[in-house]
Amino acid sequence: MKGLDAPDAPRYAGKRKEMAALAARLMDEARRRMAKDPELALLMQPYVGRLYSDQTVSAWALGRSMPPAEALLAACKVSGVSIDAVLFGQGSYEERLAKLERELGLQAGTAST
Repeated sequence: MKGLDAPDAPRYAGKRKEMAALAARLMDEARRRMAKDPELALLMQPYVGRLYSDQTVSAWALGRSMPPAEALLAACKVSGVSIDAVLFGQGSYEERLAKLERELGLQAGTAST
């Protein structure tokens, strides 16, 4: 498996920027819900097995660096941030599915595979 620094890495550059922006949005929301970076870092510790500094958490939320996946998931878990809501908007899965079906002109349950 090739690393992202391989010769074909330029085609992934846009995706890396998108992922970095998404990670920053999620971390910023987690940070706002917790009100204090040290508290967020402390609550993440049992899930990630280490204590990150509040400066590191701040850097993630500001998009200065990318958090490890386990840190991002832990921050969302302890702060109650819904990754689905950030990615797909508010509402339940059923509401989003119904909206998508309406937009596509499908009746519920009639999509063919």
